[in-house]
Amino acid sequence: MSPAATPIERFAGNVLAYLARYEGANANALARNLDAGIEAVDAGSTWLPVTVNHGEAGNAWVCSPRSTYIDYAAEEARRLLPAAIGRPLAGLCGQLARLADACALDRAVALNNWCLSTNLYPPLASLDIDRAIDQARQRWPQHALWLRSLNRHDNGDWLDALQARGFVLIASRQVWLYPDLDAAARLPNMRADARLLQRQDLHWCDNAAIRAEDAPRIAQLYAQLYLGKYSRWNPDYRPQMIADWHRDGLLRLEGWRDDAGQLQCIAGMFGTEHHVSTPIVGYDTAAPARLALYRTLTATSYRQARLSQRHLNLSAGAARFKRLRGGQAAIEYSAVWAPPQARRTRALLHALGLLTRRLGEPLMRHYRL
Repeated sequence: MSPAATPIERFAGNVLAYLARYEGANANALARNLDAGIEAVDAGSTWLPVTVNHGEAGNAWVCSPRSTYIDYAAEEARRLLPAAIGRPLAGLCGQLARLADACALDRAVALNNWCLSTNLYPPLASLDIDRAIDQARQRWPQHALWLRSLNRHDNGDWLDALQARGFVLIASRQVWLYPDLDAAARLPNMRADARLLQRQDLHWCDNAAIRAEDAPRIAQLYAQLYLGKYSRWNPDYRPQMIADWHRDGLLRLEGWRDDAGQLQCIAGMFGTEHHVSTPIVGYDTAAPARLALYRTLTATSYRQARLSQRHLNLSAGAARFKRLRGGQAAIEYSAVWAPPQARRTRALLHALGLLTRRLGEPLMRHYRL
């Protein structure tokens, strides 16, 4: 890709690399707990990758509205909220699960879905969103359409455009954004974390020094954190996916090795021209807390975002930690549309929209989740 390439050309280059490897395949090639077709729709200046679900059970949340808004939500309610609130909410999720199955909520096509925790979007004005939506409706007339990872700060134009086209907004989680890392770098916690980048007990490993044979260790470290510590509804990425994405330039990997050359922590960054996220984060969770492996990883991500002059989206979780380092909270939404004949699905989506915006959003803001 030419250094003078436009943002949409850079995004399109990533799409082509992704589709060259996965179009027509099953998302199980990326993660063990995914079962969805990988296809693409034409958006004019680029293609958009999509996942196609026909109601398969047990999918990780990145491919499943049911797992996102019911199964994972029930876990989070029990884990993060006071029992007096969390238990009733988890019970409500149990009731919604039966409705979701009856309404075929997981018969869904997710547009611009990379099977990552945070999907990043190209500039709306640079593509033909109507062409992409119309094509998806024609190809999968019985399916709901789903676009997730949208927040007002970064994607306000997308949210407005999708609402104008009949999509319902469903609040999903609170994410942490860093639009001004130069200002955040002056905060005491950020300065303390930056000093970890000079540590001598571990050795920084740049993207070029990550090898294909590191992929199993990277997948192991990620799984220790995201599946072992957090939730089984997170994607269980395969080592081959990590190796392939790194080789294709879709993931920038930076880690820290011990004296024996073993990776102790890893950050995998995925980006567009103006934004970057870190969907692959992992460290040895059995290591002593004094090693500050998570702080070292986040400092690594901050440094790369500043060097590339991009806004950083650090996704959800560890809210207090991210807030103390200058993170700005933003509610993330999914925009969902169901065909007119799917009356029960449409009714459930509207109910989820009201429930998440009127109850979920205030709880996320109040408890700073």
